[in-house]
Amino acid sequence: MTTTRQHLTFILRLTLRWWKLIGLAIFLGLVQAVLSSVSSLMLAPVLEIVIGSGFTSAQAEPSVSSGVLSYFDLNTIGQRLLVIVRQRIGTTTNKLPVLWTLCGLYVGLVTVESIIAYTSRLLTFWVRLRTTHDAQISMFQHLLNLSLSFFNRRKTGELMSRLHNDTAAAFGPMERIISTFVYQPMLIVVYLTALGYTNYKLALVTFLVALVHTVISSQIGKRLRRRIVAKWDSFTHLTSIVQEAFLSIRVVKAFSAEHFEANHFASEVREYEKVERKLVAISYAEGPLRVMVNRLAVSMVVLFASIQLVKGEMTTSGFLLFLFFSQRLLGPITSIGEAIVELRMVSGSAERAFELLETQPEVKNGSQVVTGFKRSLALRDVSFSYGDELVLRNLGLEIRKGEMVALIGPSGVGKSTLTDLLLRFYDPTEGIVELDGVDIRRFTQASYRRLFGVVSQENLLFNDTVHNNIAYGRSDITDEEIIWAARIANAHDFVMQLPQGYDTLVGDRGIRLSGGQRQRIAIARAVVTCPPILIFDEATSALDSESERLVQQAIEQVIKGSTAIVVAQRLSTVQMADRIVVLDKGQIVEMGTHAELLEKGGLYKRLCEMQFRDNVEVGELKELAKEVIS
Repeated sequence: MTTTRQHLTFILRLTLRWWKLIGLAIFLGLVQAVLSSVSSLMLAPVLEIVIGSGFTSAQAEPSVSSGVLSYFDLNTIGQRLLVIVRQRIGTTTNKLPVLWTLCGLYVGLVTVESIIAYTSRLLTFWVRLRTTHDAQISMFQHLLNLSLSFFNRRKTGELMSRLHNDTAAAFGPMERIISTFVYQPMLIVVYLTALGYTNYKLALVTFLVALVHTVISSQIGKRLRRRIVAKWDSFTHLTSIVQEAFLSIRVVKAFSAEHFEANHFASEVREYEKVERKLVAISYAEGPLRVMVNRLAVSMVVLFASIQLVKGEMTTSGFLLFLFFSQRLLGPITSIGEAIVELRMVSGSAERAFELLETQPEVKNGSQVVTGFKRSLALRDVSFSYGDELVLRNLGLEIRKGEMVALIGPSGVGKSTLTDLLLRFYDPTEGIVELDGVDIRRFTQASYRRLFGVVSQENLLFNDTVHNNIAYGRSDITDEEIIWAARIANAHDFVMQLPQGYDTLVGDRGIRLSGGQRQRIAIARAVVTCPPILIFDEATSALDSESERLVQQAIEQVIKGSTAIVVAQRLSTVQMADRIVVLDKGQIVEMGTHAELLEKGGLYKRLCEMQFRDNVEVGELKELAKEVIS
């Protein structure tokens, strides 16, 4: 279980990459705090002119105690500043030049302070924006490097929500938090020093207010952190529902399930509302509590200050300045309290992001770079389980270079799992997979997988051009190589008939192309780099007869001279294989050529007979339909 400190350390580590910008923002924040404090002090000499005795004497210096801290005494600071201004403008009796000078100084200080505040805020915005994007890039890179099993357990909508919403929520408030913790503490120090030097008892009251604010912030922050985690969990689930519905919109419409999906979504929205209500009930309590504490504090300060004034222990201007500074002090205290609450909320959002970043790949990367395929790819006593479900048992299979091996068997016997093991999407539960006699776990995954070209049953294309889909992931592919791969894959002719040829956008997941066209683009993508090993996993099973014929022709062209592993349900696809491997219940039960397996009369022959009978029945139905139509 990670802690708030770990979450904030993670955020701070990313934020400090931009330490130069942060340093400049901190410097500007300190200058802003000084200017804000000085501009507040401009009220003191004005009060002396209006209600004090600033012009009753022409003396150069008021009779007050000396020392640096004495300038923080609110009873005398107005006199001191007024003497300095009068000396600078050379007047002792005319009030208007002094007032004009004080107003000009105030306007000048506020103007410079505003410019600095804008610049500082802009810098913290840049830091927040860049840090958020850095976090999203880091998380996306980390997610891409996780094993396939991780994605099998997670919803895509959840990952998208965490990648975008959680990181934005974790780093979004940092802009305000950085500004608050740089700027406000400086003001608190200045105001508390002035109040404490003037009247330590009243300053103690204000300090107690700060402690109450801290307690409120801590208690509310703890509760908000839990609610924030619950809120984002609920929102993530809501996002997943929307994404699944939109991605499966053809199924939704085909089954007239619009109303069902709408009700499902509405139900989850209601659950999200419950979480949001609990969160808001806590967060909205913060403001009234702070207002109540602040008003009680002001009441106490006014009461005690009035007593001091009546006793003659405070001047009238000192009394008014004390009330003004007390009010000004409550602002920074409130801001810091709110920032503490936001830190808790940031921690809640960071917890979910931190969880993903802590997840480690189950398939560990090797260190050895493999550059080629020389002899064979082999499984040695391989077993594999999905959790408690045993899928493959004690498999032994060697695929020699240049050989075409077909994997067949009933659905669910582990054919695709076997190819996943060969690609090292998973590691065997027992046994090893070897390439040229070397355990593939010793290789880097990137260099090992570059040896393969893969075409699966449902090859999703990216919402990009035909050209970029064929060249996917490879920046050094030439146009000539793209066209060559398309010709080999029996795709060039139909591509040239598209509106923009190879520059035609294929749509989301290749939706603008037919199934057969998508498969042929996928084949071109698989062979464009001339990989030594090709894997075809049910590449034609989802296609109609005409598309299957075109794709099958493409496969026959592609596998010439290559090592090919073909997984197929339709036995017409595998008859030309050098070896046919028949799997059943996670084991290899037969192996041989088409003719040899037919002669054995085992499972392969039964599968052939069943498929032949199905094909005959389909043919008879077609003939019957023709007769009815005629």
